[in-house]
Amino acid sequence: MKLIFITGARSEYGISKRLLSRLKESKNHLLRILPIGMHWSEIYGYTVSEIIHDGFEDELIKADGVVNARDSQIDQFSSILSNLPSLINSNEPDGIIVLGDRLEVYAASLCAHFLKIPIIHVGGGHITLGAVDNIYRYNITNLAQIHLATTKSCHQRLLALPNINQ
Repeated sequence: MKLIFITGARSEYGISKRLLSRLKESKNHLLRILPIGMHWSEIYGYTVSEIIHDGFEDELIKADGVVNARDSQIDQFSSILSNLPSLINSNEPDGIIVLGDRLEVYAASLCAHFLKIPIIHVGGGHITLGAVDNIYRYNITNLAQIHLATTKSCHQRLLALPNINQ
């Protein structure tokens, strides 16, 4: 199974390193990692270097320029929707993996949805009081076919959602 992990920030990548390592070692999976957004920005520490340092250089899909982290949110969102589909399609994945609730993974999930590529969402069911990211997470959850809840309470919230995966 060919999977692409799409990440827009160090926080998502850091949480996912164990999962990514296991997928890389698996004989049943071909892992690719598609960092976008802040990962390529010097302002935010050029964190794509962490991905390379952690031993994922061979799995890396070069995506510098897909989105400029300094742009407004609407410009970032539009850029991802315009540029990401060709990168995803050229790698012919059986699914994408996204974590959390950031704008970048929301846009990436919409791309996968329109390309009819299954979405594996890590972190659905969380609630961050007062955060705009809740709506992104909820929408990603509704787009996803596979849900990896991180706590029992998140799992219960996912089960309670109407129309999930219909």
